[in-house]
Amino acid sequence: MSKAVEQAAPPPVEAVRISPALRRIVLGLAAEDRITAQQGLDAIIDQVPEYRDAERSYGGESVQEMYGHCLLTTQVWYRSLLRFGEPTAADLEKMKAIGGHKGRLSIPVGALLQALRVVSILYWDQLIAAAENDAAISNELLTKVSRFLLHHFDVVAQAFSRGYYDEQQRLILWRDRLRSDLCGVIFGNPDDRAAFDEYTLALGIEAGLPHAAIALRAKLDLSDPTEAADALHEIVAAVADLVQRPEDRLLYAVRYGHVLLWLPMRGGDAVCGERQLSEQCERLAGGKGKIASIGVGLPDVGPHGFRRSADQAVRALETGGRARSMIRVHRYVQYAVEDMAAQAPSFARYCEYLLERLAGDETDLAETLQVYFDNEQQRKPAAHALNIHPNTLTYRLSRIEALLGARLSDTGWIATLHAALGMRRQTPARRPVR
Repeated sequence: MSKAVEQAAPPPVEAVRISPALRRIVLGLAAEDRITAQQGLDAIIDQVPEYRDAERSYGGESVQEMYGHCLLTTQVWYRSLLRFGEPTAADLEKMKAIGGHKGRLSIPVGALLQALRVVSILYWDQLIAAAENDAAISNELLTKVSRFLLHHFDVVAQAFSRGYYDEQQRLILWRDRLRSDLCGVIFGNPDDRAAFDEYTLALGIEAGLPHAAIALRAKLDLSDPTEAADALHEIVAAVADLVQRPEDRLLYAVRYGHVLLWLPMRGGDAVCGERQLSEQCERLAGGKGKIASIGVGLPDVGPHGFRRSADQAVRALETGGRARSMIRVHRYVQYAVEDMAAQAPSFARYCEYLLERLAGDETDLAETLQVYFDNEQQRKPAAHALNIHPNTLTYRLSRIEALLGARLSDTGWIATLHAALGMRRQTPARRPVR
């Protein structure tokens, strides 16, 4: 076909959907797409709070990347307007890729769609300004292009959203797999420090900080995977909200019928952090939610430390639950002495001898001693709890001292008897975290 025939051929139907005068305006604006993209980026940063510090707050989206997205969105708009048709499949794939990029950085989807509204208003204002002295073009913009603009950006928003949520779903599955692999290291191969560091880094977990594990006794129907997953998500979301940590930065697992989470100690202060965490757990347990009671392990570091803390949290939950049913949060630090004592065979046997000596008396002296300690060695409250006269309690305590050759005012004996009673509470035998 000759050039003359090519020039004589009628333009595509799409190309004449807007008037020639408006087309000239649009071509002029399209030629300045880089200026428009920069104006769009400036407007977004000014009007959308989440974008003002996106480079630092959302995992590293640079200003150059944001500008590139604005430029592509601008070019797609003008190409579509000149054709007066929807964005091409290739353009929509590019829009979807932008949405996926924002999803990967966890930029809020609301902020993404707000940014799209900001630039759509900018494009409309440019058209209005360019046509302000031409009544015919102004009427064309009002009656034809305004509807087209709304439809165009609705299509683009859908592409953004599809890409965003597809990426979010992919990240959820990826993080679930990483968590599973990390827990496999913690519980199955804690000597593999390299794998532990790799997984924690990928998940954004600050492994250099001490972490305390909490074990939650929760209402989970493990026979229904969907219901169990929904309940687990609800529990993790509640914990994340309480400790003000992003949910996707928390390590959690379901082990031996309990939900386990590892939480970092703020500022690296293990003592204050453990106490603060225990206080926060009080607000979680015993409410109307799915959490019945909680065990809190000691802060520790590294794969072995994460395992120890989880084991401690489970032991605190199970031991405390048997001993004090009305208490909802059980701190391992309260049972640490008796737990360590139970792991020393000779000391454990000695504690058994002490309890056997008390069991030989006609009165349940072990129970009397337990209630006495539970009431912080205050005789009147202890007597009230036992439903006996304070003088009767005094007699029983004297009897205990005589049988054991002990002094209940001596801190060494107090610690030993606490440990003995703690081991008594720990029957049946403790179950390890698997």
